[in-house]
Amino acid sequence: TKEDATVLAQKFGFSGEPRKEGFDPPAYYAFTWDNNKEFFQVSGGSGTGGFEYYIKGQALNGKAPSDNEAIDKARTYLMQKGIIDDSYVASGILYNVSSVEKRSGFNEDHKQVYFRKKLEGYPVYDWTKGEGSPITDKLDIWVGVDGRIIYVANESYWTTVELNNKADYSVREPSSVFEDIKNGKGKLAWIDYDAINIASGGHGPSAPVGNFTLHGKLTNVVVEDVQLAYYHEAKGVDEPEYYQPIYLFKAQATLDWKDDYAVSYEGDKFIQGKRTSVTMVAPAISDNYFFETPVTLTGDSGNTSLTLTPSPIASPTSQPGKQTFLLKLGVTKDLDDPKRSVYLDWSEVPGTIKYNVYLKIAGDKDYNQTPIDATGFLSDNIGVNKYISYYFKVQACSSVDNCIESNEVFLPQEQKQTTFLLKLGVTTPQQDPKVNVFLNWSEVPGTVKYNIYLRNSQSEEYNAALASTGSPGYTAGVNIHNDNYFIVKACSSADSCISSNEVFFPKQ
Repeated sequence: TKEDATVLAQKFGFSGEPRKEGFDPPAYYAFTWDNNKEFFQVSGGSGTGGFEYYIKGQALNGKAPSDNEAIDKARTYLMQKGIIDDSYVASGILYNVSSVEKRSGFNEDHKQVYFRKKLEGYPVYDWTKGEGSPITDKLDIWVGVDGRIIYVANESYWTTVELNNKADYSVREPSSVFEDIKNGKGKLAWIDYDAINIASGGHGPSAPVGNFTLHGKLTNVVVEDVQLAYYHEAKGVDEPEYYQPIYLFKAQATLDWKDDYAVSYEGDKFIQGKRTSVTMVAPAISDNYFFETPVTLTGDSGNTSLTLTPSPIASPTSQPGKQTFLLKLGVTKDLDDPKRSVYLDWSEVPGTIKYNVYLKIAGDKDYNQTPIDATGFLSDNIGVNKYISYYFKVQACSSVDNCIESNEVFLPQEQKQTTFLLKLGVTTPQQDPKVNVFLNWSEVPGTVKYNIYLRNSQSEEYNAALASTGSPGYTAGVNIHNDNYFIVKACSSADSCISSNEVFFPKQ
């Protein structure tokens, strides 16, 4: 309403009557405040709405602040105006990717900071009916020279999601949910087009484009990570909406076309056979499939060329008949970086002398032979590295030779906040068992050298640098029979380095 828009405008220092544009709700409409120094507009329609703010005038000479300073400036500004609270996290930062020069009258060196809402510690995603990709980083704020705020926008500031009425749901196991995806009950949310040289404007993975939405399929899928999140589907002003749990399956996959699709367009020909990162989503609760265009993982006759190596959703290693007690994953607490503790608890097994707790790193074939702890209690706190994914199981032993196993639980890794992007490029087979893997990454201004690090799935930590280079690119030789992980550190001095994201090259 006009009253809602006026209250929001006042937070940005605007007063007086706005200019009305468009139609009446629920059709598109807008309220605009505009003067010589600033612009503010609230727009809406079909049950949601957003706002846009920018300053006008002359650009300041100089450089935008560092990433950390830009995030601090942006967070302080938004919290002071009551736009965000502590449930929001800075989810990304870009450098001079976009411009509003035609409207503001100037183009200034700036950092674009994105914020994402979390609910109970889980990221929140919003779908608009008919849209291909969820909206996650809705809040965009630009920090210019001297830390001044030059632009703020949130395309979905208002929502009709009901947060007061709550219900408990039984969350399904990821393995059964992935079976649903294979049977056409899921959605392809994101494709990393940048990795196959299709520009996304610097914004990273995005929804399937063009014909791929309807006619594409994925083959040779390698699931690398599974995460829980919340979603809601924007439906309109007359229908209540709620946050509901979903799984995000992050994978490597080859892009292909359904057999009944005639590939003639040059862009479609280019996409075919390209391998890249994808994210598939599906409800984590039973019988709630909200997707209009499901992802296709199958070829003809329902057959699938699905590979789960390594698979965070693999079947438990113990036999189903021996799983007579329930292991649950509890609260995780951050300790000194990169450590955290995870709380495990399980149901009692009468006659048990001790419970042995076992750990496996995601990507490893087997659990550690030696338990990481043994206890007579029905719970335990385990210390782990928060940037690595783990599996846990517990054995209840009534004697040395008589033990039964719990189910298996999965603890996904936290994502490090990074300031530059590392990608896997082409691979070139060498004399067995060697293969060359090309790594490339975005340039970090001020870097003296880039250090490349390699680890395999048997080690939790990266050791000494594999190599150093002054350019954003390197070809690493690895053993194709190992799972290999890479990170790159951009160092401006011996004591000042920042890390890229981690990329994974599976054994062949």
